[in-house]
Order: sequence, then structure tokens, then C-alpha cells
Amino acid sequence: MTNFHNDVQDLASKLAFPASFVFGTSTASYQIEGGAGEGGRGSSIWDTFAHTPGTIIDGTTGDVTSDHYHHWQEDIAKMGEAGLKDYRLSLSWTRLFPDGTLASGPNPQGVEFYNRIFNGLVEAGIRPMVTLYHWDLPQALQDAGGWLNPETVVRFVEYSVAAFELFGDRVTHWVPINEPNVHTLLGHAIGTHAPGLTLGYEALGVGHALNLAHGAAARALREAGAKSIGTATNHCPVMPSDPNNPMDVQMAGLYHAIYNLFFSDAMLRGAYPEELLALVESEAGSEVAAQMRAEVVGAQAPLDFYGVNYYEPAVVRSRINPNGSPIPEVAPPTEPRKHVDGAGLYDMPAEIPFLIESLPTKERTGFDWAICPEGLTEIMVDMLARYGQELPPLVVTESGVSFPDEVVGGAVHDTARIDYLARHLLAVSAACAKGVDVRGYYVWSYLDNWEWADGIGQRFGLVYVDFDDPSRRRLPKDSFHWFSELVRMVKAVAP
Repeated sequence: MTNFHNDVQDLASKLAFPASFVFGTSTASYQIEGGAGEGGRGSSIWDTFAHTPGTIIDGTTGDVTSDHYHHWQEDIAKMGEAGLKDYRLSLSWTRLFPDGTLASGPNPQGVEFYNRIFNGLVEAGIRPMVTLYHWDLPQALQDAGGWLNPETVVRFVEYSVAAFELFGDRVTHWVPINEPNVHTLLGHAIGTHAPGLTLGYEALGVGHALNLAHGAAARALREAGAKSIGTATNHCPVMPSDPNNPMDVQMAGLYHAIYNLFFSDAMLRGAYPEELLALVESEAGSEVAAQMRAEVVGAQAPLDFYGVNYYEPAVVRSRINPNGSPIPEVAPPTEPRKHVDGAGLYDMPAEIPFLIESLPTKERTGFDWAICPEGLTEIMVDMLARYGQELPPLVVTESGVSFPDEVVGGAVHDTARIDYLARHLLAVSAACAKGVDVRGYYVWSYLDNWEWADGIGQRFGLVYVDFDDPSRRRLPKDSFHWFSELVRMVKAVAP
């Protein structure tokens, strides 16, 4: 194993985090659990989507993936041995309530599975942060209209309270919904994620429902006795492709309102930005805009932390010239796509007046995403400037990177991931130096997992999983040992 002591000691001193700063790792149920057909689990939209030909780039599914369902003891043991004391995981709604309703559960086998996990975490001295919804809506609820059916919000709140009643004595933090903006865009606007809908601007109705579900669940959890409730919302700096092109500037502002402010303003202020409501009025009419304006107050609830998930900035290019004429688009490449969620242009519906591009940095991830640590600092500093006293303490609930890791000589020497994490932690430290109250940093991900529409080709984990091995052999990477040593050293040198 590589000796990281000197480098880690230097980094820990530069970070200057307090001893209370939280270091954790994150996962999601459908991405790591497997056991899809076991233990009475019901079908989710990701089961349906993954089994639809052509949706997943490598043809794999989450049926087995990292097989945490059968390896949870080993996974928790490795965390404990490494001194990683904070772990964010999500519950599978359909493992507990197979059709999404209280009448269908709680499924005893699902309850027992999570009881074993939570008991194991507590015994290892690990504090769980539970995400209640990481995009895996019960298929039965999708069949009834999904998030565009107001009853889905009701079912979600019922499930949230039931989960708290089952596991709240062992769970430290609760997050109602993971990345509602990504779920809205990829799952409902452009259809590259489950449930595969291509609603375009109509997907704003889904985002609105997710905002209301967040607020209602947060209040219900608080009333049930939850002590720490937060978010895990993806945020990115947004910039125009050409800052001298007024249309690029205008569209960048619009995308910022849709992707970032539509969700953070709702959760923190119970309001929507005016440019967003103007868009809704132009697309769906004044009555819909007025209804959203009235209802969004329900998205706000007291939060103990605001979780930020960050990966890369977004660059926005207008499809419209300043004179209103459309800009001819370059024909898409004819070669097969390497990534579904990779860099380059999203397949935006024709009625959307802009395209999303990746920042053209020299350093790239395995997903071909831009590596831009300063973007994380920018997000947090901008949030403090916008919300001031309305902003709860921040926690980085996801930050990580995919690379095509390989086992060489019985080890995975992922030095590029170590560099990535170190630079993003320094970006957090830079935000703290500018007055932002940041309380923790969770690495995505603890394990190599099934990375949604890109299957098993993108490795984000601190722990390598051999997907060719039926037993799913695990091997901690160099980054795992580095992170463990860093956590220990930060506590040792804390001011």
C-alpha cells in the first residue's frame, strides 16, 4: 500500500478544517444494492427503464450491480476499519413498500434488510445519512401518473414518515430527495434517465412536484421527531458559451434559473425566481404560473443543512440569433456514443432555445466532464451572497470522479482521483475562508456502482468492484487508504 503520510499531513494543514468537520461517503440503493428480485422488493421506474432495450449504453441493469444486498457486512466492516464514520445511503422505496403505498407494506424482508444495515452501521460507530428518494419511484405510482399526479406527493410523505418510524432511532440525518433538478431534466425533460419522458418545458411541473414533496416530507419528518433534515441538490456554475453574445448570456441566465434557483429558492425561500414564472406563463399560461407561485410556499421548511452535489460547470449556447432567427446546428456525430451522461450537448428537445455544453478544460474525467474545483467554491460563495442568513450550514453531499480504474499487481493506483479529491477539498476550504459555513464533505462514491444510463463503465468508487466476478470481489483503491489517512490527520491537526 502506498504511504501517503507526508502528503496527507501537508494537505490536512492547508485545509484547516475543525475537528468537527464531517468526512463521509455516499451511495444510492439502485446503484449498489442488487438483489432486485429478492426479498419481496417491488419494481421501480429504473427496473423498467434499465430493462428497456437501448436505454443503457452497455446493456446492463441494476439487478445485481455491486451486490451490496449480499455484501453489506463486508462493506460496513471496511468503512469501520478505515475510520470512515459518516455514510450517506438511500432506501429503496419498493423494497419497503412494493407498490409505493402503505397498504403494500412494510415488507418484512425489506425492513429486516435495512435493520441489519443500520444496526451494523451503529455497531461500527458510523452515522447514517438517509436519502429517502434517489430517483427510484415505484413503477406502480409511475403508472398512475408519476410526479405529475398530486397523489404521488401524498404517497411520498406517507413513506417518509413510515421510514422514520422504522429506522429513525438509528439514523442521524435525513434527506428527502436527491438532486430533484437532475431527475427533472434527465428523467422527464430529455428522457435519458428513468422514466424516460421527453416533456421539455412541461417537466417543470415535475420539478414543482418534487419541490412540494421535499417541503411536505421535511415538515412531516420534523413532526415525527427527526433532529437533522437537509437536502442533496446538484448545483453548478452556469456561464454563456460566448460572453459577448447577448443571447448566450440571456439563455445562461434562464438555465441558471431553471437548474439552480428553481430548486434552491423554493427550498430556502418558498418562492420561484420571476424569470422562471415568466417562462411558465409563456409556456403553460397565467393560471398555471399563478398556481405555482401560490403553492411553492409549501416547498420551504426549516433545514439543518443544505446539501450541495457538485461535478462540473454548465456552458450554455443559444439556439437563437439576436434577431430571433434559429442558429443552424451542427449534425451530431455518427459514431456510437461513448457516454449518455457525458460531456457535450444534451439532446435537448427542439422547443428548448438553448444547448448545454461542457466547459472545455484540459483535464477531463472518465465521463469526459470538466475538472474544475473552483466551480465548487463559486457555488457556495454565490449561495451565501444570495441567501445570507436564510442559508443553513452547507454540506457537500456528493463530490467525486469517474476514471477507468484497473487492477495492476493486486492494487488500484488511482492517483488522479486522489488529486481530484484533494483539489475539491481545497475548494471547500477556500469557500470557508470566504465566510461560508461548510460542515462536511461526502465522496461519491464508496463503491464502484451501476452508473445509471452509462451502466458499469464509469467507476466512481473508493473501493473497486470486479463486475466480471460473480462474487463481486472488492478491493480498496489507493484513494480509499488516502481518504482514511486524511480523515485521521485532519482530526489530529485541527485548530
